[in-house]
Formats: sequence, structure tokens, C-alpha cells
Amino acid sequence: MCFEAGPIAHAFRESGRAEIKTRAEDEQAFVLHWLLTFALEHGAEWRKHAGDVLEAVIAEAKAAVAARKEALATGGARGES
Repeated sequence: MCFEAGPIAHAFRESGRAEIKTRAEDEQAFVLHWLLTFALEHGAEWRKHAGDVLEAVIAEAKAAVAARKEALATGGARGES
């Protein structure tokens, strides 16, 4: 479960869409709850809908990480111009 839930929780955390504690139990609880809402709302089509949202979350997470790296590289994280 950790190996499946961890990367999803990390993407949500990095994207800024969710504040999730870093404990494996908290990550698993978040992901299970998130996926169950899709199953309840969309039935057999849950995987497609969750996948669509997850693609956007991953893209946002990658952009956020890249922005932080850029800020660190240019000194922006320390308030320098």
C-alpha cells in the first residue's frame, strides 16, 4: 500500500492541493479516502475520473518543484534579487 499511496500523496502535497502529514499512515488514509470518493461518485468509471484529476495534480506538482528549484538557483528563496 505504501508504494502505491506514497507517490500520489507526495504529488498532492507538492502541488499544494492538500496538506498531508508525512507519516505513511496519513498518506494512505488520504489516498484511500480520495479514491473512495471517486468510486462512490462514479462507480465503475472511478479509475478514469481519478486518473484525469491525478494527471493535473502531477503536472501541478512538477511545476511547483521546478519553480522552487528555480527560486533556489536564482537566490529567490533568500529574498535576493
